[in-house]
Amino acid sequence: MLKLVLDYITDPQIDNLYAGLIILATFVINMGRGALFNAMFVVGTHTAARVTGAMQAVMYKKVLRLRTGGERLSAQVINFSNNDMERLFEACISCVFITAMPVLFTLSVIYCIYILGPWSLLGQGVYILFYPIMALIAKAQSSIRVETVKVTDKRVALMSEILNSMRLIKMYSWEDSFAKKISGIRREELKKHRIGALLQAVSSTVTPSISILATIVTFMGYTLSGSPLNSAEAFTIFSVFNAMQFTVGVLPFTVRSIAEAKISLTRIQKLLELPEHQKQVGGLLNNNLALQIKSGDFAWEVLNIDFKQKKSGGASDSPAANKLKNGDAKRDGAVQGEGKHTNGHANGSSSPIKSSQEDAVTANMIKSVDTLFDINLSIEKGKLIGVCGSIGAGKSSLISAICGDMKVQNGSVQVNGHLALVTQQAWIYNDTFRENILIGQQYDEEKYKEVLRVCSLESDIELLASGESTEIGERGTNLSGGQKQRVNLGRAVYCNRDIYLLDDPLSAVDAKVARHIFNQCIRGHLAEKTVILVTHAPHFLEKCDEIVVMQEGKIMEKGTHAELLERKGEYFDMVGREAANKSEEHHHEEEEAKEAEVEDKEEDKEKGKLTTEETRATGSVSAKVYYTFVKVSGGWCIAGIIMFAIIIFTVSRMFSAVWLQHWLDQGDGRIEERQMNVTLYNLTLSDADLKGSIVENPSLWLYQLVYCLSFLLLLLTGVIKGIGVTFRVLAGASKLHSHMFTSILQSPMSFFDTTPTGRILNRFSRDLDELDVRVPFFLEFLLQGMLFVVGQVILVCFIYVWFVIPLIIIAIIFVMMDVFLNAGVREFKRLDNTLKSPITQHIGSSISGLSIIRTSGAVQRGPKRDPRDTASRSLAQEWLH
Repeated sequence: MLKLVLDYITDPQIDNLYAGLIILATFVINMGRGALFNAMFVVGTHTAARVTGAMQAVMYKKVLRLRTGGERLSAQVINFSNNDMERLFEACISCVFITAMPVLFTLSVIYCIYILGPWSLLGQGVYILFYPIMALIAKAQSSIRVETVKVTDKRVALMSEILNSMRLIKMYSWEDSFAKKISGIRREELKKHRIGALLQAVSSTVTPSISILATIVTFMGYTLSGSPLNSAEAFTIFSVFNAMQFTVGVLPFTVRSIAEAKISLTRIQKLLELPEHQKQVGGLLNNNLALQIKSGDFAWEVLNIDFKQKKSGGASDSPAANKLKNGDAKRDGAVQGEGKHTNGHANGSSSPIKSSQEDAVTANMIKSVDTLFDINLSIEKGKLIGVCGSIGAGKSSLISAICGDMKVQNGSVQVNGHLALVTQQAWIYNDTFRENILIGQQYDEEKYKEVLRVCSLESDIELLASGESTEIGERGTNLSGGQKQRVNLGRAVYCNRDIYLLDDPLSAVDAKVARHIFNQCIRGHLAEKTVILVTHAPHFLEKCDEIVVMQEGKIMEKGTHAELLERKGEYFDMVGREAANKSEEHHHEEEEAKEAEVEDKEEDKEKGKLTTEETRATGSVSAKVYYTFVKVSGGWCIAGIIMFAIIIFTVSRMFSAVWLQHWLDQGDGRIEERQMNVTLYNLTLSDADLKGSIVENPSLWLYQLVYCLSFLLLLLTGVIKGIGVTFRVLAGASKLHSHMFTSILQSPMSFFDTTPTGRILNRFSRDLDELDVRVPFFLEFLLQGMLFVVGQVILVCFIYVWFVIPLIIIAIIFVMMDVFLNAGVREFKRLDNTLKSPITQHIGSSISGLSIIRTSGAVQRGPKRDPRDTASRSLAQEWLH
């Protein structure tokens, strides 16, 4: 269409209808192109929303089936859910653009050959050579991204541990120590980001320059061959190369998105390949037995959290591994393990049908730490079994082995019945008091009240501001230690299972409540159930049907209280020490426990809904936000220098077209002589005859030289502005991270009690990732594109003054649409960020309570959550893009 317009201008026809048809066709083609492009974009966006939603669901379901978990895995999965989903979203949209590239490229090649002949292949060759260059840049960016995400995962994992241990950090004044650790990791992360930013600067500079280089090479070859070149042909070729700019323009974004998505999918694949808590049907030969372990050797499994194909020795540096090496066999949630466990039946022996590939994956990702040795244990149905031993003896590990959370090295485990688990560290998630008991089960009023009675929770509900509807903070921040443990016990009792594994639930409550729970719940309500109770209290052990004494990961003694006392072995020595300690400290500890619980309950009277709702701003973004960002990114002086570089880059891009027009207008340099002849001899010459052939111009070398130098200036200023924008934005992001982390450390504990950890982690993971990666890329893209459009509009107005009138009308319409549409985009972006926090919080909470969720049957049922959180976020994502 452009060639038709230029041909008409060169040789106007009398028929105005022809000109009108050209204008109408140009309008229809551009409107159709815009409509089809938007339709393609909408389809890609909807597809991306579905893909990321499905991927998040798959990851969450996998997490609930994992054999291992802990804080570090929680931080890793949160990174998957926040950052990697954004990469997949962008890649899904980019894949749509890839389909248009070969079609547009092929059509452009055919048309250029038709207009200019084989010489146009020079420019097409430049485009073809450009793709391998971009592939190399993409490969380098991919490698840097791999290294960067490892450091980011490390930072987010440490941040998660800091938030979960903030009370201890403040108590021992460890803020400065952890601030230095975070600062060191952040510096390492910024080094990786700067390398990626440098590659991005090169990519964003080469991309808009490629069409100019293709034009230069084509015209240089064409003119040096002596072929004539007129304006219609030159600007048609120039226009086609600019149209091909779309294939190149989206290429950096597409290549980067696909490369980063590939890394994200590789990381997610490593997660999906982790060993699961497998189930296998089996039974006991003796139906009177509830549990039987034969010659069992058990080991904890520690994840190599990097999800990279590296030697498994890297996992030994984790805190959990060090703790296990030091002899602490207690299960603290940092690691969990293997076992083949079903609805009532488990067989822990290793499966002989494991493929060699699975073994290789497991060997690379998991390190085993032997903990329990030669365990032989048979428990009859309906018995109350007491388990005791010194600290680190393996009591909690024995409970975990029965649950199937440890790897069976030798021997077998058989469980006849459904399990219920009460962990030593109570698992409480952010929901109402009642929902923490029900954990997604159907409400039975009679059963619920009985559970409250036997677990001594009735008085606690009366003291809560909204009773059983009172919101419980994350990790039970508004409950005392005893209340949390009783809620933990009440949840297990409400599940009504066959076998109860109670890991020292009486240690966190005072003596009176402990006696009530033991008599009314353990020996009363659970009298017909099989109960394994871990405790240090001799007065409870003596009432057990049988006692198991653990020492250094082995069962040292087994028998009734009287039998063990007669043997005068480990149990006799332990009971003597416990009795002496109780006689001196029992009264003092009981009084302290009562005082602490009363204080906590009094505080709860003033609390109803504990967790504060996350608020979002309304209206336009304040100018103060932009001012602050410019200030932390280097100040107005640095911003001015960067803007100047962008302006020079834009002028250089425009100069190539202006200089080409000037070159063509000069013809062979004898225009003035011909104009004099036309005047003197009254001749009639066409525009082509008047200008002559540009190849005969004596200053041809000068025009070619300036054309080439303008391209070099374009490259130089492009690299400068790219490095300036990305490096300064990264510097600003680093300062904002430092200020945000300092503010978090200086916040009072009341802030952490009312603010979910997931909400804070969302700021340090996804929001910071936006500043580190997306803002530099899109800010440079925005400034570069905006200045180029403004420059071209000014140039057109300078050449054709009457264009100002329609420009004013178009500008008014554009501003009105921009104000209207930006308001919606801004609000949906805020909504997306706000709704992401509950999902992040829920993932972290689920990983913390994996064993309880599994044993209570909540994997299929799941704790009740508001489905509008996920649905609204998906809608927000679609509107955003």
